[in-house]
Formats: sequence, structure tokens, C-alpha cells
Amino acid sequence: MLKATAISRIFKRKHGTVKALDNATLEIKEGEFVSIIGPSGSGKSTLLLTLGGMSHPDQGTVHWNEQLIYDWDVAKRSQWRGTNVGFVFQSFNLVPYLTAYENVSVGLSLANNGAKVTQNIDSLLDELNLSSRKDHLPSELSIGQQQRVALARALVKKPRIILADEPTGNLDPETGKEVMDILKKQHSAGTTVVMITHDPNNAMLAQRTIKIVDGRIVQGQ
Repeated sequence: MLKATAISRIFKRKHGTVKALDNATLEIKEGEFVSIIGPSGSGKSTLLLTLGGMSHPDQGTVHWNEQLIYDWDVAKRSQWRGTNVGFVFQSFNLVPYLTAYENVSVGLSLANNGAKVTQNIDSLLDELNLSSRKDHLPSELSIGQQQRVALARALVKKPRIILADEPTGNLDPETGKEVMDILKKQHSAGTTVVMITHDPNNAMLAQRTIKIVDGRIVQGQ
């Protein structure tokens, strides 16, 4: 489904360069639940962004069902993400001046699929216990509610793969469990899930764990 081969990503800094990814190779099969672990600064987030078509590798290739996604132009890659990939970020990345409902609809507007455009946003908000908060701005929501809105935004287009970067990192244990239950439910329904986590208990919920250290995959590729 999604395969990265010998990818490297180098960032220029004031005092030199940083190799965020170093010849990393891995394959994500359709329907898998994969966790990515490793120390802070090891390249986990860069790897996730590269897999999701948002960070062009300096070396190597990323395939989506045998197609090279970085051979596509920016518009085609954006369309592919909008239709197939749901991103969930630790920092939520909600639009501060849009309501919960409007933030979720932003995710739907990126999907160029007529069937998906008819998805009932209200139904999803109800499923995530957000119906009573749909007209509230992010600043009027709790941290847990903000993360559930971010999840709803990713799920509303029914993506084939969810890329989640520390989805429980800012949450209390109870709310974190709720988020993990949602991801497990999506996986059970056939969605591929790739999740960065520092929590060993969350990592154990995945079918497979990939460990990355200093930009190199050292386990589970």
C-alpha cells in the first residue's frame, strides 16, 4: 500500500545540517495498525510527513500502490492526500476562527469524491460526543474535545490511511483512552493506521511496531 525505500531527509541549520531521516526503508500494508516509536528528535514526525506526501525526501522514493507520489506535481499530491490520507496532529491544528463543525467540514472539502462529500458531519460529531459543542470555537473546547474535533476532521472523508502524530500526547489518561478506542475502531473497520507514540501501552495496541533512532529504522521495517 505505502512503501518508502532508502529515504533520507536533510535540514539545513545555522550551525550545519541535520539528517532527520537516514536511508529509512519500510512498508505499510493495507489494513495494518502500525506504531512508530523512538526518542524525541529521532525523525518520527518527519517520517510520518514524508509518508503522507508533505515532506519531499532528499533521497529515496515513496510508493502508493506502485505509484511514486513525489513524481506527482503538488496539485495531484494534494488531491491524493485529500482523498486518501487523514492526518491527526498532537497540536490539533484546528482553525481558531472556525467552529467545531466548520473545522470538520474543512477536512471534507479536501476530498474530491462525491460520495464522501455527502457524509453526514452531524452523525460523526454525535458518534464522538461532540454534538453539543459543534457551534463552539476551539478556544471554547476542552483539550480532549479539540482532539476529537481533529479526529473527526481526519475521519469525515473516510480515508484509507490515518497518520497520527502523538494523538494522545496532550491528553489525560481517560481522554487518551477514548482517542485510542476511536483509532482501534477505525482499524477494525478496515482503515490503515500509522501512529507515532511515546506511550508503550499504546504501542502495544498496534499489530507491529517500528522503532526509529537518529533517523534510522532499527526495528520492524
